[in-house]
Amino acid sequence: MKNNAKLPSRLHHTAYVSSNLERTRAFYEDIIGLPLLATWCEADELFGAVRVHAHCFFGLPDGGALAF
Repeated sequence: MKNNAKLPSRLHHTAYVSSNLERTRAFYEDIIGLPLLATWCEADELFGAVRVHAHCFFGLPDGGALAF
């Protein structure tokens, strides 16, 4: 994590929807400096169709994560 900027230090159960995970990753990892901790995909039926959902977690200094 970059130490030259003041980063968020604490969040609890915070998740956001993103329409473009690569742009989201580039912003939070490359620009803000939060490390990408984990990603995964899962499929679920929603509104009569199987949909794939991707999840990305960026690390925070307190051990928490910001999720998309």
